[in-house]
Amino acid sequence: MRFIFLTFIVGVICSSFSANAASSPKTSITLKNPQGTCKVQVAAWLSPSCAHCAGYFSDEIPKITGLPGFCLDLHFFPHLYPLDMPIAVLIWSQGPENAYRIAELFYKGQNEWLSSSSSRDKVDDSRRVDDLNEYLNSIKNNPSFQKIKDYLDPRDPYLYVKIFALRHFSVEHLEKYLPKGKAIDTNLSLALLKDLPIKDGEVVKFSPAFTIAGNLIPDSQLERGILTKDIAGKMLQTAATLPNNNVAQPLPPAAVKKSQPKKIEIKPEDKDIQDADGDVHMQDTDDSEMQDADADENDDNDPEEEFPENEDWEEEENDSDDQLDEIIDEATS
Repeated sequence: MRFIFLTFIVGVICSSFSANAASSPKTSITLKNPQGTCKVQVAAWLSPSCAHCAGYFSDEIPKITGLPGFCLDLHFFPHLYPLDMPIAVLIWSQGPENAYRIAELFYKGQNEWLSSSSSRDKVDDSRRVDDLNEYLNSIKNNPSFQKIKDYLDPRDPYLYVKIFALRHFSVEHLEKYLPKGKAIDTNLSLALLKDLPIKDGEVVKFSPAFTIAGNLIPDSQLERGILTKDIAGKMLQTAATLPNNNVAQPLPPAAVKKSQPKKIEIKPEDKDIQDADGDVHMQDTDDSEMQDADADENDDNDPEEEFPENEDWEEEENDSDDQLDEIIDEATS
């Protein structure tokens, strides 16, 4: 019995370590003019449920990213409105290389899934049943009809989002990222909640929002709180006048000091530092001390691995238990 219990604990530890080691999915993309490098880089945070953001995405972003040297990191808020999270998850569900196209799809069809959801937001509204039956009747010849019927529920808060998405995604894809009911893909939803912009110690509650290096751009530097093409152009002009600290500046030539070469006297006890050709290799103790200091400094920066401590486990003096303890040590080391 104890062997079975310890085997289970080892399995849990290994699976937890593997899950923590997995990298988070990427939930931002950088838009830029293909002919230019990033002289100015700004992050734009948009809400999928914001009608103003839909217009900004379609009209202003292409103008701004058309400026050579201006780069825009595109993010989506997952929390401002109830439908932001499921839409944001679907935007990133096919990877960052497809995110812009999917965002464009949901913004162009925003009136369809957003107005239907907001006008029928009560889960007991009988119109939801009528709307669902009407949709199912329109796809009765679909090979996945039965699977779609089992997937959709009139009481689902994301019903109209899913009906819209089923016209562009397979039901298998939706089942993976938006399972039946209120469930949402955990991995993507947690990634969307990381590094949100902060104002006055709280996550911002307005959209769109703009940040540089994680800091909100003050409204005084924007046009009524919005990054426009004109503002982006001024930011590029300002960046052009700043000194380029990344370009290596030539150093003045060092003064030549004439001196007589110093003769190195090799003592018998220093013969071990000579090689076969008779060349002398000087050893600098100061360099070794600096290397030791660097190594200690790097050690301080290395993250320490933490694993759950099982203080209740007791060691027993027999061979079988020693083997179990070795398995646990190997799994947690």
